[in-house]
Amino acid sequence: MLRRILTAAVLIPIVVVLIWWGPGPLVVAAAIAVVLLAEHEFFKLAGRMGLAGYPLWTMLCTVGVMYTQWVQGMQVMHRSEEHTSELQSHHDL
Repeated sequence: MLRRILTAAVLIPIVVVLIWWGPGPLVVAAAIAVVLLAEHEFFKLAGRMGLAGYPLWTMLCTVGVMYTQWVQGMQVMHRSEEHTSELQSHHDL
């Protein structure tokens, strides 16, 4: 129990700093790493219960989905910035 508390005491400030001040790609990479670790733990526990799954395929799909979502989000942000600059240039006229 003490180990979990100490781990949380160290990791929580790191996560807060990463989310608030970290660059987008680093935040996405950290999120993907956390999800992959959680999936690994899930498949390990499922294996102990005698359940079989497709861990490699699941993890590859997870990375693909999260990367695609990040790319889509970046495209939306880029279009939003273009639209905002167009509105500002029309206002300056």
